[in-house]
Amino acid sequence: MRREAIVIILLVFLVACEPAPARSALNTRTPSPAELPSTRVFSGSDKLGGAVIIYERSGGLTGISEQWTVYPDGRITSEQGPEYRVSPERISSLLSEIESLGFFVMSETSGRFSPCRDCFTYRITVSHEGQVRTVMAMDAAADTPAEFWQILERIRELVASLEQES
Repeated sequence: MRREAIVIILLVFLVACEPAPARSALNTRTPSPAELPSTRVFSGSDKLGGAVIIYERSGGLTGISEQWTVYPDGRITSEQGPEYRVSPERISSLLSEIESLGFFVMSETSGRFSPCRDCFTYRITVSHEGQVRTVMAMDAAADTPAEFWQILERIRELVASLEQES
């Protein structure tokens, strides 16, 4: 009995010490940085439904996915919670600031970035004065325009103020 137990333990150790399969045997493919653009520009959107801003954030280690929708009358909705209200003037001011930061002329980037495990992807769609544009960027992107991050910060400030008020 004791001899059989020792043999079983040795077999377990031998199997556990087996070398890992070669990378090619795993059948995984990591895209090159050029295949993963950090910023994409999309013209037009049929998803707006009267909204003037749609802010989406996804990713991170926990797989967060959130969306905030802003309407010109000051109504702000989230998939995760209640409806909020701010003044229409606050939304109008934010839209003017977004436009002045060059959102509607922001160029698409090549996608060079430093990979990180818990990066977020941000997608901002804005409709203002007959223009509609969606720009997507990823954390740690080396070539995302600084103005994109400024716009993102303004939208995040708005969202944070709503969460503090509730």
